[in-house]
Amino acid sequence: MTEPPVAAGASKSVYKRVVLKLSGESLQGPDQSGIHAETVVRIAGELKEVADLGVQMAIMVGGGNIFRGTRQEVAGHRPGYRRLHGHAGDGH
Repeated sequence: MTEPPVAAGASKSVYKRVVLKLSGESLQGPDQSGIHAETVVRIAGELKEVADLGVQMAIMVGGGNIFRGTRQEVAGHRPGYRRLHGHAGDGH
């Protein structure tokens, strides 16, 4: 049986390890492209609070929007970048 997560302000977590996947878009904050520094600082502060509870974290950050650029740039196919397509199960 899985215990519920701790309430805000609690001093201990029921989870010892977690995996967190952040989308690259979550780092944009209110901006429409790029990485918004204030948003990254806020997320880092929240992650520190979790780490201070003794929780070990594996954090994956999606980067597709960084490699593709903004939607407008993708539509114009920025020079030096090409879109990659994965095909599961075809051996490539």
